[in-house]
Parts: sequence; C-alpha cells; structure tokens
Amino acid sequence: MISTHLNPIARTGATVRGSFVPALLAAAVLLGASGPISIRVNLNRNSYDLLGGLAVTISVDNRTSRPFLARFPTSNLYDIQVLSGKTVVWDYAAANHAVAIAHTREIAPHLTTLGTYVWNETIDGRSVAPGVYTLRVRLLDEPYAASERIVVRFAPPLPIAALSHFAGKDQVTTAGSVAAGGASLRDGSGSIALSRRLPATPQDTPVVVRGYVVRLRSGALLLDVMRSAPLAPVAQGLPL
Repeated sequence: MISTHLNPIARTGATVRGSFVPALLAAAVLLGASGPISIRVNLNRNSYDLLGGLAVTISVDNRTSRPFLARFPTSNLYDIQVLSGKTVVWDYAAANHAVAIAHTREIAPHLTTLGTYVWNETIDGRSVAPGVYTLRVRLLDEPYAASERIVVRFAPPLPIAALSHFAGKDQVTTAGSVAAGGASLRDGSGSIALSRRLPATPQDTPVVVRGYVVRLRSGALLLDVMRSAPLAPVAQGLPL
C-alpha cells in the first residue's frame, strides 16, 4: 500500500487473489516544499494489475496568504517519471513534448489543481513489467521546482489456469503467447479463447491481456479483451 505523508484518506477493501488490497488504491501526499509553494499528488488506481491504468492528479499548494506568480519555461507545468531503480522507464515530458514558450501562472492561496494524467502503464507500446517502481513528480516552475517520490507496485499477471475463479467478476490481467491465428492465449498452465484476434508474437515475447473472464454455455472460458500489449523488458529506460 502506498504510504502517505499526510493524514491517510479513507479506503475501502476487497479480496483479490487471496490477499487484502484496496478497492480504490489512492494516496494523498504532500510533496517536497520549495519556496512558497509545494505540490500535492493524488494517485488513483483500481488494482495493482498491469494495464489497469494509473491516474496522477497534480496540485500546487500556495502556503502564503497572497497569489503567487509561478514562472514556467515551457508549456509543461509538471513532469512525471517512472523509475526502476535508478533507470527511467517512462517519462511524461518525453511522451508529451512541450512547446518552448515561457509563461507565468498565478497560483491562488491554498490548493490549485494543475491537472490529471492517466498513465496507461505502457512503455513505447509495451506493458510495464511487474515489480516495484518509483514515481517521481516535480513542478517545472523556476526557480523552485518542488519534487518528491512515491513507491508504486505492479503485480504479476495471473496464470491462465487461475482465470476460472474470476468468471463473471471484475477485470483481470493475464499473460502468455498468442497462438497462431491470434484467437487464443496460452502459457505453461493452460490456454483460453480470446474475444478478438491479437497479433501473433514470438514465443519469447509474452503478451499482457486485460479483460473479463466469461463462462460460455458450453462451460468453456472466454477472455473478453479490453486491452493488450507485449510485455516490456524489466531493464528498459534511460540511466540517470
């Protein structure tokens, strides 16, 4: 569970894969104060599963009693980076190229929301690998650029043999090799039919698939595909 630097917010729980996880995984974190302003980040996600989506809301906290004029050298107000160890595996600024136009923005006292960005948890079209990562968020104003880091976790995909336990329930994430013709997915534990055909991939390139498990009248299982992406290598990114 994500740690909080402020008062913890209320959470509801649900049982997934035999262990307790939040039904709405969220944390409000007061990030590094710098000068008269600091940033607050809210993370919202429905599960730890790959391809589940991670919503990042960035707000500025003006801790003075007067409006503060923040200066930004480009059109981007903030940057979000995902790190594996000391390696950057995904960078918001790299994916959302800024326009080199300096501008100012008046920040009223107290909290002002700059925006929400939903990361689809892919890196150059590939699903991020399961594991523990660091989310680094910073303002791009001059000269303060307050920043902080938050630990985030992505769970391994379910084996296909376990999908029968989730028929008719919430979305799940699994992974395997796409069979010839793209109509089914298989791993070492079994195979499952897919609701739509996926491009075939090499055996050494697993495909991550997220969707709903449906039990057909025949008793067979079908994975209703919502999203899919090849699995990214663990060590991918730009060294710091």
